[in-house]
Amino acid sequence: MFEAYIGLGTNLGNRIHNIQKALDILSGRLSNPSSPFIMNNNNNSHDVLPGSNNNNHNNQNKLIEIIDTSFLYLSSPQYITEQPIYLNAVCKIKTNLQPNELLIKLQSIEKQLGRRRDYLNNNNNGNSTINVKYGPRIIDLDILFYGDEIIGSLNEKNELKTETNHELIVPHPKLFERDFVLKPLMDICPDKIHPIFKKTIRELYENLQKFNKKGIFKVLPFSSFNNNNNIRTDNIDNINNNNCDIFDDNYFFPFSNDSTRTLLMGVINVTPDSFSEQQDENSSLLLSDNNNTINTNNITEMNITGKVLLENPKLIINRIVQYINEMNIENPPMFLFDNNISDNYTISNYKKFNNKEGLKSPSFIIDIGAQSTRPNATLLSPEEEWLRLKPILEEIQSSSFLLELMKEKHILISIDTFYSLVAENSIKCLLGFVPLLINDVSGGLMDEKIFEVCSRYRIPIVITHMRGTPQTMTNLKDYIVVKDSSSNNNSKDHDDGSSNVKANTNIKEGVVKEDEGVVREVVDEKEVNKEEEQFLQVLSEEIQDRIRIAIDKYHLFRWQIILDPGIGFAKGMFHNLILLRKGRIELNKRLHYDYPMLFGFSRKGFISKILHEDNDTKKKKKNSLLFGNAACLTCSIQQGVDIVRVHDIKEMNQVALLSDAIYKNNNNLL
Repeated sequence: MFEAYIGLGTNLGNRIHNIQKALDILSGRLSNPSSPFIMNNNNNSHDVLPGSNNNNHNNQNKLIEIIDTSFLYLSSPQYITEQPIYLNAVCKIKTNLQPNELLIKLQSIEKQLGRRRDYLNNNNNGNSTINVKYGPRIIDLDILFYGDEIIGSLNEKNELKTETNHELIVPHPKLFERDFVLKPLMDICPDKIHPIFKKTIRELYENLQKFNKKGIFKVLPFSSFNNNNNIRTDNIDNINNNNCDIFDDNYFFPFSNDSTRTLLMGVINVTPDSFSEQQDENSSLLLSDNNNTINTNNITEMNITGKVLLENPKLIINRIVQYINEMNIENPPMFLFDNNISDNYTISNYKKFNNKEGLKSPSFIIDIGAQSTRPNATLLSPEEEWLRLKPILEEIQSSSFLLELMKEKHILISIDTFYSLVAENSIKCLLGFVPLLINDVSGGLMDEKIFEVCSRYRIPIVITHMRGTPQTMTNLKDYIVVKDSSSNNNSKDHDDGSSNVKANTNIKEGVVKEDEGVVREVVDEKEVNKEEEQFLQVLSEEIQDRIRIAIDKYHLFRWQIILDPGIGFAKGMFHNLILLRKGRIELNKRLHYDYPMLFGFSRKGFISKILHEDNDTKKKKKNSLLFGNAACLTCSIQQGVDIVRVHDIKEMNQVALLSDAIYKNNNNLL
């Protein structure tokens, strides 16, 4: 088997669909008619992708195996700038195909997906068909490397070729000048040496950055409201002069980026016993009427708790509208590349840039859960949890008013569950109505098949670090490094974050443990630093194990994964404060991948412990932890956390707006 790297690019139609379907065909993976990316809107039969069969995963004659993928990147077009924004990625494969056989395979996939090499363009002489090199395309698949082979790269004078005439040239002759190729390669093989230039991918990328300042942005994709994924090529003649009307209805969230506002996730608990609920007995309830419209007067003063929602699921409409009002989303964010802007990008409102092509970006996530994860909570079965959640989601699905409002404001729905049954039922209920993600607080520990569900439906998932269950996690706070003498540190192009340590999760005295009081007595600063390092090392190892299972066993793409270090889950005071201080930076450094990061600290016990707020006070005094939550949110934004899960939406939105303005240093956010 030979190792090769394939570049993928698309800027027509549904970009996410194009790349993911190309990878599915490449690997021989079965299509899923329920998937928002693979589904034929007019046919619910279980189709099979071309070139695949029902036993492909066990097919010993399989010719191509996808080993890894980069993240997804939005990039401005090069060479011909008057065309839509590109979505790019790179995948690493193993194959027994020879280079020319692999090229033929890739070209056949391009053709299956509708790739055309001639386009209708307006010019001074009217419409004419011309072959536009570097022009727009539904999909483009290039062989970047084939092992360390050098094929057709040098001319008769032994000079490097920079152009191709459809012949195979490996390594790709323009690789060194393309940030949309080098940046994804940095994700999976930064230390790979170019066989001609004798420089690593990292060196080539750093050298390019000295001269090329055009924008390329790592993005987290979400499926659109529109369920129709047919490739639109009927208006391809309008591409020129920025008059393109071939829009992508998906949502793209640029993360690890100073041009992006921190994305807030608002919590809605459909539980009678959540630790965070604050019941207001005097709240007046406002029902939605039969016309799918509601009176929003004074709606922000309502306090619709999980217990109330269980009794009257129709109030979910009011609860979501309340959150949207508190977010005060006048103009939802759009992602735009503008060749007249020096930095070549901006993220701003739609009204300002409605004369140019922009891609939608989410403004807010609503996280709905029916299982209490507070310590020692009663564990519901999957069937019991779904019985709670089903009427809530059905109300959302049936409210045309709410769906239109969420579409207008760019709102996503997150399902907070660790059960695959609940995840799949939720996806089936809301698929095609709202963009979705799954928020699994157990990181697949409670039900590993949840990874398979997200892989099959191509839905993003939050992988949270937790140990045990909500009933046992408070006894699993020891983080001990155990040397593993059997570990074999073979050299790799890219360290996957593993090291020769194992995590000991037994319930016993450990090196790092929960504090009994708020103030930790520091006897030896070196000892504290050692404990911090051990905690972060073991934590990153356990997170990496969950990522490996999701990607290697269940074939999730890397761009489907959001990480949550699990503040408050099997963590003591000491651990929680380390994460708030430097968790995002330290974990991604150890994982060797810059994953999007979510923090969830809102109203958790360690905050009340520091503020000396007991449980009785919290129940009597509304928002007693508000300032503590605000401090944690500010710390999260300061270290670059991308998504933050909160309860007090109006107040936390104000904190986030100001913190973004301070720490992100970008005038576009003002």
